[in-house]
Amino acid sequence: MIRQTLIGMAALALLGACAKEAPRDPAKPESYAASFAVTPAEGGPEQRITVPVQALLALRNPTNSDLRLFDANGRSLPLAMVWPAAQETTAQTVPAYPVLGRATPSADGVALTIGADRVARVVPLAGAAGPERPVAALIDTRGVTAPASALLLDLGYPEGQLVKLTIAASADLATWDVLRGYTVFRSGGEDVVGPARIPLGDVSLKDRYLRVTWGDAQGVAIRQAKVQVRTGKAQQSIPVPARGARLVGTHDLQLALPPGEGPVALRIQLAGGEGLIPVTFATRVGREDPWQPLGAATLRGENFAVLPLSDARPATGMVGSDVRIEADKRTPGFAAPPKVELLYAPVELVARFSGKPPYRLSAGLANAEGVFLQLEDIVAAGGVAKLPLAAVETGSVPVVGIAPAQTGGPFAGRKVALWLTLLAGVATLAFAVLRLLRKAPQASE
Repeated sequence: MIRQTLIGMAALALLGACAKEAPRDPAKPESYAASFAVTPAEGGPEQRITVPVQALLALRNPTNSDLRLFDANGRSLPLAMVWPAAQETTAQTVPAYPVLGRATPSADGVALTIGADRVARVVPLAGAAGPERPVAALIDTRGVTAPASALLLDLGYPEGQLVKLTIAASADLATWDVLRGYTVFRSGGEDVVGPARIPLGDVSLKDRYLRVTWGDAQGVAIRQAKVQVRTGKAQQSIPVPARGARLVGTHDLQLALPPGEGPVALRIQLAGGEGLIPVTFATRVGREDPWQPLGAATLRGENFAVLPLSDARPATGMVGSDVRIEADKRTPGFAAPPKVELLYAPVELVARFSGKPPYRLSAGLANAEGVFLQLEDIVAAGGVAKLPLAAVETGSVPVVGIAPAQTGGPFAGRKVALWLTLLAGVATLAFAVLRLLRKAPQASE
């Protein structure tokens, strides 16, 4: 009986090792997870295709190489990728005023004034001892009319220290909305290499000021400030509704980004009647990795706040990242999980249609290798915008699950499979030892 049990366990382990599905053929349309009908517009064979967000969610290859366009005979057609969407940017220099004071601008009992010398000062209402020092910088961005993609700072700061910058915006110098946080560091003896580039996520700065603070750090100075703006038509992000974000206590909201093309930002709206909650947010790639701070924002009533995730994932991977949004401890926290939307950047292809219709755009195959041509192989330089746009048939945008993975115990998921494999191996080894022991007396006789 024991022998039969051991043989059964060994057979189970063997079957489990062989049960892995064989790789699917990238040349076959049916190998892909999602497929969408494509109808060319009237005109030439070279046309643009806007990739639907449903296809972006289905992608499983880090380089987006699992996108294909097939004709009716299953033949793959020439494709080139236009992503991120080509859009020129320019850097606009803006006035930056040092803020001098004996306390940080966020402290109670201070006022911010700008004198005739064009220097902003923090004035303690109750008085304070000690010399004045730069505690922040006030940047006049009221004249910036285009969407601001980044803040460029010619920044001086001490060696060997982590300096945490906080960027906030205001229209009246009294009420400030935190846009994000950013940490800079340089080792001893290292020069500051170029300006610090702080992504702003295409925020509108018209008729608003920016304030940059650095806490209690000393020796920080902003010598020049520029705002990087987009000169072309702003790209509209594609919103995807999401559900499943979980509160871990009243001040900690956690979620997991879905597989596929990574969103460029989260759009958050309070849902529990809270008035105002400053938050910070961080990400990590795996559950065993530490949280990496990414930014800060202020959630106000029913207004949406955008949390940029442009550097939340590795450039060469699409593994789902965990996101953590922490409410300021000075507030009561979240009364209910906020409403969350994922914002995706539009992705565009250029194709050359040939063969027999109907045509289908396919997406979602991890082992598919890239077949993209250079853009100039299909269309002349500068001619992309003039191409007709093919129509892609899609249904409604799905609601995406973003529930974080449950903390597994010793008998959860992958651990169960590993334990079964280990036990099967031990059982096989024990069976072999028993056979050797039984043969040993026979050999001695």
